[in-house]
Amino acid sequence: MLLDPALSVLCDRCLGRRLVGARGIEEQQATAREERTGSGWPDVAEADCPVCEGAFGDLPVWLDVAYEAMASYEAATFQVGTAFPSECEALEKRLMRLVPGENTESVRTEANRLLSAALAERTGKEPTPDGRADVVVVVDTRFWHADVRANSVFVRGRYTKHRRDIPQTHWPCKRCQGHGCYDCGGAGVLYHESVEDAVADEARPRFGAAGASFHGAGREDIDALMLGNGRPFILELHDPRRRFVDLAALMEAVNGATRKTGVGVQDLRMAEKDEVAAIKAGEYDKEYLAHCVSEAPVARAAVEAACAALSGTTLDQRTPERVSHRRADLVRRRTVHHTVLERMDAEPGERFSVRVLAESGTYIKEMVSGDDGRTTPSLAALLAVPCRVEALDVVRVVDAS
Repeated sequence: MLLDPALSVLCDRCLGRRLVGARGIEEQQATAREERTGSGWPDVAEADCPVCEGAFGDLPVWLDVAYEAMASYEAATFQVGTAFPSECEALEKRLMRLVPGENTESVRTEANRLLSAALAERTGKEPTPDGRADVVVVVDTRFWHADVRANSVFVRGRYTKHRRDIPQTHWPCKRCQGHGCYDCGGAGVLYHESVEDAVADEARPRFGAAGASFHGAGREDIDALMLGNGRPFILELHDPRRRFVDLAALMEAVNGATRKTGVGVQDLRMAEKDEVAAIKAGEYDKEYLAHCVSEAPVARAAVEAACAALSGTTLDQRTPERVSHRRADLVRRRTVHHTVLERMDAEPGERFSVRVLAESGTYIKEMVSGDDGRTTPSLAALLAVPCRVEALDVVRVVDAS
């Protein structure tokens, strides 16, 4: 076939790659020479080619720098990428439009294919071009430099929280975004400890990770305890140098510090990336123990009757005043499956505890207080006595996996 003379500037490798794709260098070059002879074009050495600039002669060097960059990472699978000068790739894209058919392969695709095969042979690791590899290595073909990034690993489990003064996640100061200011006393955070910190501080060094993100199946209030079977969570560890860690030892380390941190974990296992979206989107009914105080003594029978009236009821809950600054002002309908009086300090008395099993997303504090009429019905309205939750414990997350 007769091709556009603009293609005459290409070496046999790049011209052949345009004509036959990934069929091997011998067929590429044979096809290119045949076309070059028929067109009367002069030979072009790879070093003079404006697309590859003779870079493929440096494949052994690419392999060395990629291998060295990967050496400090624990991985079973890898993916490679290569970077060519932008002007070379731009020229190739323009010339690609001059070649008929669908057999073409780009310079970068050929380089990735050759480097991937060579790296697999040297390391014994599995190349994963289309999947989610453990590590991704990108070689700059002009400057013989390789960058490696490890894809995150994910540890799933359940946590318990035994302190009423720590949040679930690391909480940077909103004013300074972690840099330190007057509002946060220079600390950069509003709370110096969190569930995330207690788990991540033990996990990061074990995985050799650059950082971590905590993904919980919802969250409890800072002043609420998380007891029982614990709340599901996934800890994402960024750019880990190690991927195969003794999770039993990690769990022992976290739980060994529970007396200090107030955080415990259980049922740790490795997870997949898609589990993060599932755990965050999941809806979990929860069982609570609400420790209540009323403004006047109430009789046991009255509390029991109010609990019975709430059982099976659907609440209309307008966004509570306490969270209205960060959540949309909506009316949410949530079902209270069961409510029962757990204990009462005296009869009649001002302090009592109720056990509540409710739909995911129910505001239990407002179910008790009524939040000035924003939640209906409420325990306070049924008792005709103002009351509030003094302390709240989450004692069970239903169907947590």
